[in-house]
Amino acid sequence: MGILRKLFRATPTPTTDGAFSPSPLAIKLGTSPTTDYDGGAYAEPYTGDRNRVLMICTEERDMMMANGKKF
Repeated sequence: MGILRKLFRATPTPTTDGAFSPSPLAIKLGTSPTTDYDGGAYAEPYTGDRNRVLMICTEERDMMMANGKKF
């Protein structure tokens, strides 16, 4: 399995501050080079109380989790 991870570059890279950067494979499969974000101006915005999405943003690169690991 280790050879496949190296071959496909599927192993996260540890950083100097103890966090991990995503592997090149994860970035390639999980992101796109462009976005269709339009600023959030919707004609009929969602007003319900179910199926919401939680988005967490930080000014720092990493966010400390309760278990002491950085995300």
